[in-house]
Amino acid sequence: MNVALQNALSSPIYPNLMENGSFLTTGSDGWSGGCQGNFLSGDPYSIEKAARLHRNAAVMCDATCTWSGQLPPKIYKNPIYSCKVFLGGVPWDVTELVLKQTFIEFGNIKVEWPGKESSSNPQKGYVYITFEHEKQVKSLLSACTQDLSIDGNYYYKVSSRRMKRKDVQVIPWVLSDSNYVRCPSYQLDPAKTVFVGALHGMLNAEGLAIIMTDLFGGVVYAGIDTDKHKYPIGSGRVTFNNVPSYKKAVRAAFIEIKTPKFTKKV
Repeated sequence: MNVALQNALSSPIYPNLMENGSFLTTGSDGWSGGCQGNFLSGDPYSIEKAARLHRNAAVMCDATCTWSGQLPPKIYKNPIYSCKVFLGGVPWDVTELVLKQTFIEFGNIKVEWPGKESSSNPQKGYVYITFEHEKQVKSLLSACTQDLSIDGNYYYKVSSRRMKRKDVQVIPWVLSDSNYVRCPSYQLDPAKTVFVGALHGMLNAEGLAIIMTDLFGGVVYAGIDTDKHKYPIGSGRVTFNNVPSYKKAVRAAFIEIKTPKFTKKV
């Protein structure tokens, strides 16, 4: 990676690659400028807030264009994982204590119920667990069964009072999936960067770059925003190498992504 690119990626508009920073919205064209201001004023959760805002907006707004296709398969050599893991399809009556007991052989975990901060009865069916060390995630994955016919999905059996040994999908995050650089020699320009919200959890930076290139052209960088555990929060940024592509993306506002695995409006 050349010096110019390194300097650009370490700037505040690319928070994935630094401890603290900010995200860029298309403020000059009317997109979420206030969220950027909140984050720059020192609110460490404003990226998460903006991601939530865009998820809610995507539900109510119509897509102006659609991308349909097959994303490239994920092939890794010696991957490094986030300590945070998503569990999908957990028994509806499972408890935090049961989850901790289930995974204790791999290490202590913290359990995060999505929506718990806004409801005393958060939605069940999926949950995040966070290990203390990355090697514990690798131990869990090695103990999982793998469905090689569906992109190597991982499954681990979890029991509850009413459901015995249910296959729960384990979705880890590989840190290298957070950033994708198409053109290392190009100096990234904040003025040609857009914020993208309501991203699907299965979409990595390379996939985002492919979709935005097919729709608008000129993508040189795509990044997925992550939390303190380096796990995706549902938003990202895309940088273009020309103003027309950038403006075309801004005008689109909402797009629909259709793949064999998921359909999502962002």
